[in-house]
Amino acid sequence: MHMLRALIVEDEDLMREYLAAKLTELSPAWGSVTTAADGMEAVERMAHERFDAVVTDIRMPGMDGLELARYIRRADAELPILIISGYDAFDYARAAVRLNVFDYLLKPLNEAELTAALDAMAALAARRRTAEGEAGLLTALAGDEAALTA
Repeated sequence: MHMLRALIVEDEDLMREYLAAKLTELSPAWGSVTTAADGMEAVERMAHERFDAVVTDIRMPGMDGLELARYIRRADAELPILIISGYDAFDYARAAVRLNVFDYLLKPLNEAELTAALDAMAALAARRRTAEGEAGLLTALAGDEAALTA
């Protein structure tokens, strides 16, 4: 099993540090954690690194969590996105559902809920990795077969 990589996007320093420190402890499959202080920094990180999931706050200056989710969805329809919000607002939750986010957790975070969401996202991310690996293998095998029959 490959070490899974998570991107945490949170503008509050203490919350960002808490999530970065707790992620691997709560769900050991997440072996690598990168942080960003806002949506624009997240976009920059995603341009240079590959992540298996994104955990983002919803309310941030500049690009908020929903805008970030929209940006991610344009490139990847399935990347697990976990939204964390201090706002129990129906409009946010409805927008998140439309963006096919994995889950929507409210602050203050319940560690059991967070752990369950992280574990479930890890299982999904691992299946995606396996499927990508198999697709690459099939492409390579098809290429070899083409070479044999050429």
